[in-house]
Amino acid sequence: MEKAEYSIPPILRRAIRAMYRQCINAVRSTFGEGFWFDVMTGVRQGSVLSPLLFILLMDQVLKQATTKLVGGDHSDTLAYADDVGLIACSASELQDTINEWCSALKDNGLKLNEAKSEVMVVSRLPETSITANGRELNQVEEFKYLGVVYDSTAIKERAVNDRINKYSMNVGLLYPLLKDRHVPRAVKVQIYTSVLRPILTFGCEAWTLTTAAKSKVQAAEMRVLRVIKGVTSRDRLRNEDIRAELQVNSILQFIEDSRLRWYGHMRRMAPSRTAQRWWKWKPHTIRPRGRPRKRWMENIKEAVESRGSTLKDIEQSALFQDRREWRNFVTDRP
Repeated sequence: MEKAEYSIPPILRRAIRAMYRQCINAVRSTFGEGFWFDVMTGVRQGSVLSPLLFILLMDQVLKQATTKLVGGDHSDTLAYADDVGLIACSASELQDTINEWCSALKDNGLKLNEAKSEVMVVSRLPETSITANGRELNQVEEFKYLGVVYDSTAIKERAVNDRINKYSMNVGLLYPLLKDRHVPRAVKVQIYTSVLRPILTFGCEAWTLTTAAKSKVQAAEMRVLRVIKGVTSRDRLRNEDIRAELQVNSILQFIEDSRLRWYGHMRRMAPSRTAQRWWKWKPHTIRPRGRPRKRWMENIKEAVESRGSTLKDIEQSALFQDRREWRNFVTDRP
């Protein structure tokens, strides 16, 4: 807190120290109040100042851990509160990064939780051994970071399936309300657009949807819209007619718009930003035999062409640099 970059006045620093000079807690339960004990580590639970103090500490750890590796550039480190993700191109680079993080955490009174730390390798030869504080970290084929599932095959199908499962669980909880005839249809549509659809499409900006994945997402969408309208698939009503009556845009159009908005946002980023750097990254190995996987840029190309333009024209005109013009282009569907 004494660093000039934080600009915290001395009077505030003294006030914060006073808050932690004699910090004692007790556990209160139905059996009464327990013994009082001193708290020597951590921040005050429930204090509005605690998150800010933790952010300052993690900012110091982040800078210290990355300075020795890449000259202070921590663009390959994803940090949100105490959830940190490290990206590396090789096992040796990842091991060096983890060692520096363990050292920086120790210098600042923290410690890496080896039991909760996992390693995932995206490669045809995924076997590797990464250690932290002398303990080998568990290697997994998939893990979840900030609500998004990542897998070692770099296929978004698992992420889509995970969102559909979360969506189906919440649909089950709201099913009695969606079926209730006393609830106005407009309220049910509002529940779908403000509660259920965001759950289904969380992280959809980075999805690469194949034909099969599109069918799954659309089926999940129509399952709720048919309940709202009060019909089943046996009534043989077209999906477009149901959406038009309920005044709801297609879920695939919603995902397509989200992808294009993210593409424009990413293209406006500085070249040193994480999204830009890894978007432009190219593998240095030979592609295996067989049909190549569908790429995210193919979805972007299809979305641009459906709006009467080409990706080459968009890149040459740099239309995405103007936020208003790009927003109009995204919403201008035939």
